[in-house]
Amino acid sequence: NNNKSKVSISACQHHVVIQAYLNRSNNMLRKPVLYLYSKEDLVVDIEVRPKGTFTFTYPDYSQGWSFNVSEKGILDPLTNKKYPYLFWEAETNDLFFEWNQAGVEGAIVAADSLVDYFEYALTKLGLNQTEKTDFITFWAPLLSQNKYVFLQFVVDDAYSKKIAEMNISPSPDAIRRVYLLSAPLTNPQEMDVPVVPQNFSGFERKGFTVVEWGGTKLKWNKLKL
Repeated sequence: NNNKSKVSISACQHHVVIQAYLNRSNNMLRKPVLYLYSKEDLVVDIEVRPKGTFTFTYPDYSQGWSFNVSEKGILDPLTNKKYPYLFWEAETNDLFFEWNQAGVEGAIVAADSLVDYFEYALTKLGLNQTEKTDFITFWAPLLSQNKYVFLQFVVDDAYSKKIAEMNISPSPDAIRRVYLLSAPLTNPQEMDVPVVPQNFSGFERKGFTVVEWGGTKLKWNKLKL
């Protein structure tokens, strides 16, 4: 069942109503992948706490990840295997789109415009060409099966609250976490609230940098008001 929750917040003489449609059926936190970059040799320990239950990790997560990170990439010191990124997936029953009185932030994109939109949004968010290519080649084929799709990006602090908390030691000098929530549409008129464009800001890569992306494809009735 879907539950509609409403939270009323009063501050500085302003009254804001934030509403969310909760998805109580199971959904996959799809392919969150972690890229780790450092010019200096580092031993990096990572703890990921998803809002749900792990279904698969690669390499094996066990009690956490510990890798050597350098200009050569991500290296497992026990097996001497090198990885382009770290992978995890999980199952959750509590994903939702957020919206307020102004509408819902995001974009309605036609299938034949998905690649262009992803190129634009991911560039604004600061992903490099390898990260964008990995993201687009995974998500564009899945989402282009529908005529239109509603897209909402969850970034950084919101990612930690809605998708997964993460502890990294040593602390990164720069981190960018990007998560995509999507819902298929037959036509744009299915949206019955105003759609407000999201503002994307980049980040400065420096020192030890971490980038993560993932996403979930939700059913439309998890958003419909």
